[in-house]
Amino acid sequence: MNALQRIIASWCGLLPRRPQGHPPHVFTDHLGTHYYGWSDFANLPPARANEVDDIMLQIDAGLSHATLGQLSGAISDAISKAMELREAKAKTNALAKANALALELKARPSRIIPRECYYALAAVCCVRADEDPYAFDPSIQAEKMQTFREAAEAGHTFFTQSEAFAKLLGVTHCSAEGFSRLSIAWSAQEARTAAMLRL
Repeated sequence: MNALQRIIASWCGLLPRRPQGHPPHVFTDHLGTHYYGWSDFANLPPARANEVDDIMLQIDAGLSHATLGQLSGAISDAISKAMELREAKAKTNALAKANALALELKARPSRIIPRECYYALAAVCCVRADEDPYAFDPSIQAEKMQTFREAAEAGHTFFTQSEAFAKLLGVTHCSAEGFSRLSIAWSAQEARTAAMLRL
């Protein structure tokens, strides 16, 4: 819904009443919960802007904190295993695994936006009707991310309608077609990461 459509809808009484202190209404999810958001990420309150900065750093690196933890943990485990082994071939195999995982980390910056970062950014750029728009609550953030993930799996991408979100990622990633392309890339990337971790 664009700005003109929102104005017309508000005149006709079709939009929910805006809670005190909330930005304008942006969308209603598949469960009937109303969300509010800013037209530009520059207007986000400081607590949310800090989260956006962290998420954008992860996107630039092509690696979410969770995946970084998985890969670095696997590298550390492979090196520890190599140090314990006495047989040269087994030691070489363990070090080769650590090296392959390290190369995977190095190759990440040229890859796609991580799935978790996409949902995290969508969630931080909007405010659920029951949350404080000027604070960042990690538990509400996790609930919104889960709601968006489940909705996306059911074919609903209403959460991409936030203007701030679209301006941060670009409209090509926030359209229905863009989301479909990202979903395919995510599946391939996650399968690759799982294969690397099983080496």
